[in-house]
Amino acid sequence: MVSLGKCATGVFSNNNDFCHQFEQASNLSKERIWRMPIYKENIEEMQCSQISDLANIGKIRDMGSSQVAAFLQEFVEEKPFIHLDIAGTADSDSRGSGVMYG
Repeated sequence: MVSLGKCATGVFSNNNDFCHQFEQASNLSKERIWRMPIYKENIEEMQCSQISDLANIGKIRDMGSSQVAAFLQEFVEEKPFIHLDIAGTADSDSRGSGVMYG
């Protein structure tokens, strides 16, 4: 919501080809997306738990959506994946509408 508001869906991916195919589909459907990065610092921030290898939230709230994508990336076993941050593009009742931009 902070960076994209209701104008676009944030897209995180570990695979450029897969993300490019998704981008082509979003262009055809006229649904705005913006590719966002996943940095190694996202993972480092979540390596703060005293009881597990990785916490599902870091010590600070910064990098929220990219941190979620980094967390998911740790469990896909190097398979191509795309994570969509739809917080801002959900419908007005805060319910998913199936449409990324409305």
